[in-house]
Amino acid sequence: MANTTPLSRPRWRIFNILAFGERRAKALEEYLDERDEVGDARVNEQDHKLIASVMPGSDEWEVEDAALSAGFPIAESKAPLDSGEGRLEIILLALTVIATALSFLGTYYNVITGDYALLVGAFIVFICGYPILRNAITAVFAGRFGLELLLGMAILAPLPYSYQAAQPLYYASGIVVLISQAANILNRFIEPRFRGLGFFLPSTAMNDKGEWVETVEATLLKVKPGFHVPLDGTVTEGEGLAVPAGSCIGSRVREGSQVTGGSLMMEGGILVKPKEKGEPRLRRAAAALVAARKPIEVLLSYPKSIERALLLVTIMGISFVVVFMFNYAAAVAILIASAPAAALLARPLSLISCYLAASRQGAGFTSHGSIERMSTADAVAFDGLGSVADKASLVDSAPAAGHSADEVKAAVDAYVGDDPTFMDARDTDGYSLLALSDASRAGQVPEDLLAKARAFESQGKLARYAFKGSTLLGVAAFHLSVEDDMKASVERMNKLGINNVMLLSAEPPAISEAVAKKAGIPIVKSRMEDDERLEFIRKVGADGKNVVAAGRGCEISRFAANAAAVTIKEQALGFEGLEDAICASPSDVAGLISLSKNEVKRASEGMSFGFYFNTFAVIAASTTLADVELVLLMVAASLVAIATNCARMYFTRLK
Repeated sequence: MANTTPLSRPRWRIFNILAFGERRAKALEEYLDERDEVGDARVNEQDHKLIASVMPGSDEWEVEDAALSAGFPIAESKAPLDSGEGRLEIILLALTVIATALSFLGTYYNVITGDYALLVGAFIVFICGYPILRNAITAVFAGRFGLELLLGMAILAPLPYSYQAAQPLYYASGIVVLISQAANILNRFIEPRFRGLGFFLPSTAMNDKGEWVETVEATLLKVKPGFHVPLDGTVTEGEGLAVPAGSCIGSRVREGSQVTGGSLMMEGGILVKPKEKGEPRLRRAAAALVAARKPIEVLLSYPKSIERALLLVTIMGISFVVVFMFNYAAAVAILIASAPAAALLARPLSLISCYLAASRQGAGFTSHGSIERMSTADAVAFDGLGSVADKASLVDSAPAAGHSADEVKAAVDAYVGDDPTFMDARDTDGYSLLALSDASRAGQVPEDLLAKARAFESQGKLARYAFKGSTLLGVAAFHLSVEDDMKASVERMNKLGINNVMLLSAEPPAISEAVAKKAGIPIVKSRMEDDERLEFIRKVGADGKNVVAAGRGCEISRFAANAAAVTIKEQALGFEGLEDAICASPSDVAGLISLSKNEVKRASEGMSFGFYFNTFAVIAASTTLADVELVLLMVAASLVAIATNCARMYFTRLK
């Protein structure tokens, strides 16, 4: 048996699965087991995690890219204990705590003195503080004079002074290092979700021989359950259930059927011959998604000018106390006071508080970029009646010739979904409820039933066609209701400065306007096809509006590419993970937007407070009103103030 070294052994890594489903999970395992980069792949369905052994010579990003190319978006988990880098951060944090405590005890209780105290101080500065010093040196060579340089000077300053002074202050460096390390660890939790978003149009697929190839190289592509159809094409062999991307309604496909790129195979297996010409239907949506899902990070450029001003104040203060007062202890106090500790923690603490505030109320944001994108919203578009309506009540019916009202009612009773508009219609006991477009594909609809359906629609009722298998039983008419607090939610949006609240509906004007009136939505667009919605949202955005598109998963993803997206209740198959937020009710949308705006406000307040505090502390140290000990107490007080301000969001209500 060959000897193995640590570098020649597989490395176990944990990845987050960003678009999850039971069939997708099994397909992902099957696919990765055949990849050279992975030795073994196991999916934890409960936590949506992939545990994979990365083979020697391969990197984690290669596993991510390989999965993405086949239509499976995954990202290495950034939790501290899930990766080698994260574990090293925790170990370094623990060592810094121990060394800082020893230095503090040595300074005030003579536990460690002399050369041993110096060794502890050097360890704090050059080992624990190495990442900070490296960033500071890199920033200087790059011509960036701000945050990194202030931190580097703050941890270096106590070392030469303590070596000469009777009272060593090495522990002061340790406190600054600890705060910086804590900020770095927190920031690992708020990184963006995706590097790319073209996963619903995979570039790698299985050919008819069972080999994984680039899609452009194969004349026939084999699609198994859990995998996407890579390109638009024609089924040449096999049969199965395919769900178009952004939909919840599956259709049976067989030899001769046309399938669209991005469709997800739920069962069965097919061979597809791609179209020789033409771009896949979803390519435009993919490009829009890549552009729209880049985090805005509205706060990152804000403090740069303040950092430079603080650096200038620090240099002036040091020059004053050294040149005119010969007070080197005051110079050390100034450098420690200039370390922007509170500002470092303001943003990650506010973001994490925002996550927690949403999650405790059954909602959630999917990334820090999502929170900041939604904070800029000044328009909301509810996608489809199902995004607003709460319940559907059968109020009338028109049986087809040879059938009865009881049969139509049986079809309604058999429906087990929770979508009041029945757009996620399922075949239950042979029954189904379909919109006109789906009913027309299922079979010929008689003119008399079409006339009765139009009559129901003109009365503000929702019309659906009831089927038993392929047999049309008749038309069912429904009354749609909305939640009691929906109007109050729209009014709250208006108070947030969102005066463009819209309902984009595929249904006729009468029923669309009736539901919008109940919900208090002033702008209604009816009979809009998918492409029309995409174009409408694009134009609204081009007019300078930042749009939040909110809807059920079966509908929202159709135009989520052009706007921040909130999914209500369920996700759309094939587009899982693309939403910016998830909630249980349309009335929660106003609360999510309010929470996101509040997060940016808290982070901005924290950053401003942090830098103004630093300026005040530098001036106090320059005039010798604050020594090192007092400066450190002031830093601790500023951290408490920032944390308290951020924690206030936790108690924010969505409604």
